[in-house]
Amino acid sequence: MMKHKSKLGYLVFAVLAMALGMGGVANAANLTFNNTYTIDLSSPDVDLMIAGNSEADSLVVGTGSVQVAVGSGNTFTIMSTDRKFEVTGATSADVTNTCVGGEGKVVITGGSLGETITVTPTDNTCPTDTGGGGGGGGGGGGGGSSGTTATTGTTLAPSKPISQMTIPELQTELARLTALLAQLQAAAGGPAAPAEAAVCSATFSTDLAYGMVSNEVKRMQAFMISRGHLAAGYNTGNYYSLTANAVGAYQTSKSISPVPNSFGPLTRAAANADCSL
Repeated sequence: MMKHKSKLGYLVFAVLAMALGMGGVANAANLTFNNTYTIDLSSPDVDLMIAGNSEADSLVVGTGSVQVAVGSGNTFTIMSTDRKFEVTGATSADVTNTCVGGEGKVVITGGSLGETITVTPTDNTCPTDTGGGGGGGGGGGGGGSSGTTATTGTTLAPSKPISQMTIPELQTELARLTALLAQLQAAAGGPAAPAEAAVCSATFSTDLAYGMVSNEVKRMQAFMISRGHLAAGYNTGNYYSLTANAVGAYQTSKSISPVPNSFGPLTRAAANADCSL
């Protein structure tokens, strides 16, 4: 695959993209990266890669960070061979920020607001796979398992690259990681999941939608936590991206065509059935 590379200071990437003939312009404010494109930042001096097939409404490259706006439903992926990323500014967009296997990767799926998101490589490096390490421990064998190894064998990496996943697959993967996070929080003495008796104390009778703030949203979030689709402690009463992802994952698990921005009649009926209401 062809890779392009450019040394950039602080300039609007849309202008550079058109000057280099990079990708196609789908509309007046849309950049398509047909090939992997390498950006050489100066502070820190690191290379970042924009994955092929990424799309953005606008892209500004600074000396030490990248600012990108991604249109609703479009996906933009940026990677580093070793650096962990810090992501700020996301409100309606869905952002997956991973740092595993020696690679840092941020995948942004644009939301309704099309907000500008800042992606900054940090000084922290991504750990390489340390699986299979402790083979030299001699013949004394079996009796040494401790109670702290309950998560041994848990798969952290997705089954295929996140940049190749469909939206339903991403929602399922997020639900898996959220459930794992809930397990780790519980093991570390973090916030406990709400008791199901309290969650299912009454039927879910109100349609809920993205952007709503209410006690009923909070109870719905508690239900999602109890089902492993939302991390413990996130029953805040605000229906935003994390809650939308949890609702979408729950809908997928119930074979409901995912509409993550709406906890509507079909989803309420499934939740009430799970609560035996």
